[in-house]
Amino acid sequence: MDCASGDPQVLTNRLYERAGLYGIEFSREKSKIMINSETHTSTDVTMNCEKL
Repeated sequence: MDCASGDPQVLTNRLYERAGLYGIEFSREKSKIMINSETHTSTDVTMNCEKL
């Protein structure tokens, strides 16, 4: 899948996996996903099996 497609879950998974390679960890409580959409789309996005 191309990054330009903008699938929030795929991009979040990629970010989590790549950051882990550098020892970076994310806090679910402090993390937010913002989607810029003209169609008022909503979606559930998870990181490390936890909903953001």
